[in-house]
Amino acid sequence: MGGKAVLQTDIILTADHSIMNNFHLKGRIALPFYGSGEMFPRWLFAILVGKPEHKDGIVTYAPYPLRKVEATLLDAGFNVRTIAPSHLKHYLPDAKILGIHTVDPLGLASKPFLYEAIKGTHQYSTTYFQQLIQQPCIKEAKKQGLKIILGGEGAWQLQKNPESPLASEIDTIVIGEAENTLPRLCHDIFEGKPVQKYVSSNNNSHGLDDISNISTIRNASISGCIEIGRGCNRHCKFCEVTKKNLRWYPLEKIEKELQVNRCNGLIKGIIHAEDVFLYGTTGFIPDDAKLTNLFELVYRYYDEFLLTHFSFAAIQANTSLFKNLMEIVSSHQKFIIGETGIETGSIRLMKQTMSGKALPFKMSQWTSLITESLSLLHDHHFIPYCSLIIGLPGETDNDVVETLNLIDDLKDLRFILLPSGFTPLGTYTDLDEKKYDIDSLTPLRKELIKKCVVHNTYWTKKIGKIILQEDFGFRMLSKLWYTQSHFKGLISYYKADIGRSSS
Repeated sequence: MGGKAVLQTDIILTADHSIMNNFHLKGRIALPFYGSGEMFPRWLFAILVGKPEHKDGIVTYAPYPLRKVEATLLDAGFNVRTIAPSHLKHYLPDAKILGIHTVDPLGLASKPFLYEAIKGTHQYSTTYFQQLIQQPCIKEAKKQGLKIILGGEGAWQLQKNPESPLASEIDTIVIGEAENTLPRLCHDIFEGKPVQKYVSSNNNSHGLDDISNISTIRNASISGCIEIGRGCNRHCKFCEVTKKNLRWYPLEKIEKELQVNRCNGLIKGIIHAEDVFLYGTTGFIPDDAKLTNLFELVYRYYDEFLLTHFSFAAIQANTSLFKNLMEIVSSHQKFIIGETGIETGSIRLMKQTMSGKALPFKMSQWTSLITESLSLLHDHHFIPYCSLIIGLPGETDNDVVETLNLIDDLKDLRFILLPSGFTPLGTYTDLDEKKYDIDSLTPLRKELIKKCVVHNTYWTKKIGKIILQEDFGFRMLSKLWYTQSHFKGLISYYKADIGRSSS
């Protein structure tokens, strides 16, 4: 601590090492590595993600959700600091509450099967979360009365697995948006009142008027991430986000958070929403003025940015607007990255599990929406990461064949495929979870994953040159990794096939 006295802090916020990193201030690195599977040797992971930048343990950059929690508590009058996990021991003796943000504490989150083939099912976020919660300084502070509150996108895992030893270390698990529950929870703890083990706010998001109750971040977020809205109106049955009402931030609120990040030296960022191209609308047709104004606003503060989520349907619903937006983008950056969902090539499964995914189009147009959108993205230097869900409820071999045929039709288009096992969330939360590991996959499902590996092997080489063109060191590391990892992935699948055929 450099011999300096540490100010007493009532509430400490932190996260494990896999997500409390600066990722070299590059969103293009943070996006694939944030809470990723252990698909890298630990030494390489350490190089790729960097380490938390801090002063006396107080981090310069923190995960965006943690910054929102921090702002909420500061606005409520609490004394709060966000601390690097390596420096908790200097602050916990005087703290009353430790708040922890988590992504995948038990390794139950859906993850691309490619990760599993290369390195196994364990996540770095799981490893580092366990190391965090088991720190001696935390155990000692708990003996002195410290209360631990856990939240974040992985909090549901401990709620669904109360028998886990890690769950027993947590006093309260918060599910959903913290603004509605956390200030009162902290007040109750300070007053010595008993608190519940599980607190959920998923049923307390009261429409667009709720925006005024969402605090603006006070300090910089990792990779310059900011959200422009919450919720989704497509209502996919397997998605937790559909439990939140759709709300969009006004440009004035977005600008305040852009200013916070820019003032802290961030010139590149991530724009987060469940469907960025539907910004400002409650329907399914993108709004020309609102999206154009949004992109122009972001470029006043960032030299470049990427998108967390978008939909094929939104692009096709207003292709002229998309082309105009890409003209704006091309005047600032050579490419843009975003994540979207193909999910399945089966129209039957789409109707059954995500009937709003294609709106405003008919679900019968789903595969043509994908093909036409990816072609448009390819022509406009947009690099999409596309998820596939294997094992959707009711999936048959015929459904998998339809997905295989779709991937065949897309082989000449530039995108990355992320095939993942189905995770029962959303309206499927109460289903018995059936884990699909590599060895338990049917032959057709394995064939689908092989096809994804072959597609990715071809396109990652080309995409890597684009994404890391200005980062020679990372480009060399990624080239080495891509070569050996995809080779190992293919070998893993074929070994499993040979083993089955010989038995």
